[in-house]
Amino acid sequence: MVVLYLKASVDNDAESQFKYAELNHQGIYLRYDDNEAIKWWKKAGENGHAEAQFKVAESYAVGRGAKQSETEAAKWYQMAATQGHQEAQYKLGMIYSYGHGVTKDEVAAVKLFLKAAEQGHTKASTAIGRRYLEGKGVSKDLSKAADWLIKAALKDDADGQFLLGFMFRNGLGMTVNYEEAGKWFSLAADEGDEAAQFHLGTLYAEGNGVPKNELIAYKWLLLAKAKGIQESTKLIEFIEKKLSPEQRAEVQKIAGEFVPKKERETKKRIQEMREKREEMRSRMFDPVSGNDKGDIKAKEPRVNTNGNK
Repeated sequence: MVVLYLKASVDNDAESQFKYAELNHQGIYLRYDDNEAIKWWKKAGENGHAEAQFKVAESYAVGRGAKQSETEAAKWYQMAATQGHQEAQYKLGMIYSYGHGVTKDEVAAVKLFLKAAEQGHTKASTAIGRRYLEGKGVSKDLSKAADWLIKAALKDDADGQFLLGFMFRNGLGMTVNYEEAGKWFSLAADEGDEAAQFHLGTLYAEGNGVPKNELIAYKWLLLAKAKGIQESTKLIEFIEKKLSPEQRAEVQKIAGEFVPKKERETKKRIQEMREKREEMRSRMFDPVSGNDKGDIKAKEPRVNTNGNK
């Protein structure tokens, strides 16, 4: 710890400064202190450490360890983005797209999204795909939109999956294909995307690309409405007239218990970790004697080898 601090302060070593900041931020060996963390992130960032620059930007963006400032966040994101930090490029692109702390500039946003997407950043791939789809900040190009959205959708990005489904449903740059639309809407809906839930619900209500099923349609439309998609209301009311009170209650119960895929997976991983921990504990601990199983031999009485009682 002392060596790390000396290298950070005396030698002005960027990597040591970054690591020392991380220890303060995480509360490892040191008291948790984000004010101290940002001080050392800044030092490292001023010495050209891209990840430290990004951490400073994040701190200003949310007001953690520093007073919230969109202008300062943009400045530090820019420093990291210039060094090729893909998350900084994506977030700076969003800043330019919305005009937070900088003058709104969709052309600049597109350039940043492209840089991040070309490095494999999933959200940036969706962002650039959307821009090509809408012709915002770049000339409209449905073929390029589909290319970028496919890349994002295959990496399980719900926004990308929804937009790709939307293109298939409406024949944007491709032949209308309800089956493909249903496939991508289904994946995005399971991730909790409300627009995808609405469109999937309408497909089930109509029987387009999926078997007609008003119970399934009702579930997805209820979920979409719960997240503010008011367009669901009329179709929900229409379907409700066809369902019995018992059917409505059952589907409403299912919709109320819905958990998005990523959240389900997270809960499953946590449960598996707990089970592994308990299994390890049961192997090491004797519940009858209360002793660690590894210590049982050590606690056995010694054998008298000299013949004396």
